[in-house]
Amino acid sequence: MRRTRAAATACALAALVLASCSDDADPEEPGPGPAAESSAPAGPAPGVVVTTTEDEELVFDDFDVTCRDSEDDQPEARIVVATATATATGDDAATLQLTTVETTNGWRLDLPHVEEYGSEETFVNLFVAVDGTELSSAEEGASGSLLVALGRCDPTPGIEVQVEGTLGSENSDDTATVEGRISVG
Repeated sequence: MRRTRAAATACALAALVLASCSDDADPEEPGPGPAAESSAPAGPAPGVVVTTTEDEELVFDDFDVTCRDSEDDQPEARIVVATATATATGDDAATLQLTTVETTNGWRLDLPHVEEYGSEETFVNLFVAVDGTELSSAEEGASGSLLVALGRCDPTPGIEVQVEGTLGSENSDDTATVEGRISVG
């Protein structure tokens, strides 16, 4: 009788485990509990939407993340670079690039944000090139914020950034609104 109950209990538990597993489950997503708690920005699926002054909407959602060392004339740092492209009007490619230093502590930056050597937030910049216009989080017309939750080089490059605001241009009065999340690794 005890073996029958034990076997029935084991079968019931196995059925619950199998029922809770599905092909839709994301193996990278942490479940409830301490592993789920993260400094990563919460929100919609990763992707950044840039809307130009001509109401052209560009979606950047396939990011390549790499790392590099700072240049000789800059403070020593490991820099994380996230890059993505989108197709603009007329089949021109638009490019988005976000740079940050390695960090696991995270910080929120108000825009415009200009690099300040010697500051922890040095090297943080969001840059978009579209239709011959260059837009940046460092330019005077920029506003909003960047939340840098993670920048990592080892063991594999990874980044967690949330942005909401406006990018400005050094060469014109053009601006672009930007909103979304970069989440890789």
